Amino acid sequence: MLVAVTCPLLWESNLKQKYAVVLMMLGLLGGTSAMAGVGMDSNGSSSSIPVKISVGPSLGILSGVVGFGGDVSVAIAPVSGMPLYVGLESGYYNWSQSASSSGYSQSGTISSVPLLFTGLYAFDLPNSSPLHPYVGLALGMSFTGASASGDFLSGSGSAVQFEGLLRPGVALDMGSNIDLAIEPKFGILSSSFVFLPHVDVVFGL
Repeated sequence: MLVAVTCPLLWESNLKQKYAVVLMMLGLLGGTSAMAGVGMDSNGSSSSIPVKISVGPSLGILSGVVGFGGDVSVAIAPVSGMPLYVGLESGYYNWSQSASSSGYSQSGTISSVPLLFTGLYAFDLPNSSPLHPYVGLALGMSFTGASASGDFLSGSGSAVQFEGLLRPGVALDMGSNIDLAIEPKFGILSSSFVFLPHVDVVFGL
């Protein structure tokens, strides 16, 4: 009688243990999947997030004239597990300058709205560093407008000009799917040197 009672109890205990092990394994798998979704692979290193959206303010220096603006970009990782991103970026920049001498004055404004195809490649530092340096290239066109007013010249006009930029930078992990990117972007707008350092908040989707 004791054996008859004990055996079902042991069988039920073993079943509960197996059920607990299965639940634990499912929980671990769920945790691994969630971690992979925020940019970690099975080895614990950084991996590509499929979509990244960046937005932030920028300083602009065009042929020695200081201006201000901002940019926005959307990029995707076309190859799973590879930190290579391709996408589009745009923004708005404005430069203004004025001068006066001997009772005469002159002022001018240049504005730029770029539309650029961009590619970025990110690097992982050892020891799971929160810093991720990257390098990129952006090529496309800029819808540029210019206006001038004063004693010597007045008028306005617009043009579509070539723009090419090198994009070295570094991203800092700020939390789940959020980075802070610092990028001293530079290149040419038409035939003029342009320097566009900016700080962006990067959201991963």
